[in-house]
Amino acid sequence: MSIQSFFDTYTDPNNPLNILCDKDTLIQFIQSTQTIKKQPNSFVLWKNDNSELIKHTYFDDYDSISDWSYPQKKKYYTIKHLPIPKKQGKPKLVELITIKASILWKNVDDHIKIEYDLKRQTPAIFQGYSTPYYGYTIKSTVKQNGKTVKAFNNIHDAIETSNKFGNRCYGITQTKSGKYSLRHGLLLKDSKSECSWIKTDYVSPKQRRGRPKTRCNYVSDSESE
Repeated sequence: MSIQSFFDTYTDPNNPLNILCDKDTLIQFIQSTQTIKKQPNSFVLWKNDNSELIKHTYFDDYDSISDWSYPQKKKYYTIKHLPIPKKQGKPKLVELITIKASILWKNVDDHIKIEYDLKRQTPAIFQGYSTPYYGYTIKSTVKQNGKTVKAFNNIHDAIETSNKFGNRCYGITQTKSGKYSLRHGLLLKDSKSECSWIKTDYVSPKQRRGRPKTRCNYVSDSESE
């Protein structure tokens, strides 16, 4: 529901300055209109942390170059293993660092990429979820209408959809491909390239029917570390 539609529906006809609705309706509307401010992507965070290192490793001679004619510029780019420049003139140092960083990023270890992917998430995004279980996977994918729910490219969309599934979804696993999959079932030790989060308020549908509230798949934070 848009803000205008909400006002049209719940504005007091006797006093347009008042809104007439119950507390739960108002809370649901506020939650539905909230947007998550996305952090810079993993590459940008990694580049920012390593810009000085890249500068001193590859471009410590930048200030000493006086001839930026196209032939010399092309030669400089070739020496630095950069793509052949399309523009003439002196390049900006930050531009050189960004180009080089994008090349280096392709060969960064997967576990470092995962660390930066986690780093970009704000604490608010993970409200209601455990700390990450590195090297753990949640056994089964969540299904809808008999089909596995498609994995998401970013954690924001995964969490939003996971919350809509309620207790049908136990948590989220970041797979080897880097995508985020909605899961249910056991939390299992897996390869180091996977990582999982479980809902802190999760209650199994079986437990709600009166069965004991025990879980054999609990893994402590100390074990995950």
